[in-house]
Amino acid sequence: MLNEIDLKRLGHAIRFVRHRKLWGLAELARRAGVSKGYISHLENAVGGRPNVQHLYSIAVALDTTLDRLVACAVDAPTIDSTTGPAPQLPPGLAELERESSLSERRL
Repeated sequence: MLNEIDLKRLGHAIRFVRHRKLWGLAELARRAGVSKGYISHLENAVGGRPNVQHLYSIAVALDTTLDRLVACAVDAPTIDSTTGPAPQLPPGLAELERESSLSERRL
């Protein structure tokens, strides 16, 4: 079974990265070339199915990848911590982990 994109989680991922950059909706809209309303709808999961070209433009503007944004929005399969790698952290947490030199993650 294919994992489905959780639009609410996708919106949270976009908002999270935008806030890390201390950007308002207008700044991201300007840099991505899409409307503030579109970004607001994405972040609040009320816009329906997102346009992949707009998502790509948003990812580029946020200096991330479309894959990273979508990965934050897909339910990962359950991984047994004794047999598999730890799940990927959202970009901000992964950066904190690297900066803090944290070692083994526990679920």
